[in-house]
Amino acid sequence: MALPCGSDCRLLLWRDRRVQCRAGLPSPQIALPAQWHDSAVGSAASAAVHDPTGVWPSADWWHGFGSAKLDELIGEAERSNDDLAGAIARVREADAQVRIAGAALLPSLDVGATAERQRAQVSGLGPRVFNSFGPELSASYELDFWGKNRALRDAARAAAVASRYDQQTVALTVVSSVATTYLQALELRDRIEVAQQNLENGQKILKGFRLEQSVGTATGLDVAQQETTVAVLNAALPPLLQQFRQTVNALAVLTARRPNRSRSRWGRSGRCRVRPSSKACLPNSCRGAPMSARRSSS
Repeated sequence: MALPCGSDCRLLLWRDRRVQCRAGLPSPQIALPAQWHDSAVGSAASAAVHDPTGVWPSADWWHGFGSAKLDELIGEAERSNDDLAGAIARVREADAQVRIAGAALLPSLDVGATAERQRAQVSGLGPRVFNSFGPELSASYELDFWGKNRALRDAARAAAVASRYDQQTVALTVVSSVATTYLQALELRDRIEVAQQNLENGQKILKGFRLEQSVGTATGLDVAQQETTVAVLNAALPPLLQQFRQTVNALAVLTARRPNRSRSRWGRSGRCRVRPSSKACLPNSCRGAPMSARRSSS
């Protein structure tokens, strides 16, 4: 569509003014930080391995949840977890390698002794038997002209520092996995309780519909629809129970327990501060019973 000459001129004039206004805007001056706030270089990085004070998260961050059960599980994981024990053993191995590599820079001492029993003919006295003893002491030192032994020692020290970082990474991973798995188990218990309550409510409503159908105030369609709803609610329970068992088994692996023993010890835990309602637990009719018995009871 062609524009009139006057409108076209006004449009071009308006665009030219926008370009002039944009060209006159000052460019923003943003000061870039010189380094990261939590960066540590040189000796500060290695000192942070041995002195974690002031580093986030704190060493006992899980106490913020206020759950005695969670504290107990994490304590067991720190004492019995196989991955963490392997990481600690690797740290000890690295320390031993440092001592082995540093031994080449020290002088070596050898101490020994010789003992002999001889029988000799002594003039004027006849044959005589006598003993002779001789101590031996030797010292040696290897001059490290090209720095080979020092380089091996420094490499062993760097490997030891790296193994400590790995051990702390494994420890943080294990502890966070225990906390996450525990909270997931609490969530599944809440969902199981809600699903059980929904099933009970659906069964009560179905019973009411059947009673109304017997007196003629409800139709067969209403009863069939409610039966379908009850069946859907009943079918939602087995997957939740299976997820709960898998979560408890994963928690048992993290704490080096037998899964059956872990499930038997699983009870009502203390409330977490981030979860104001963590009272959910499995109903007594569903705990420890086979799936066929649960279906028949429901």
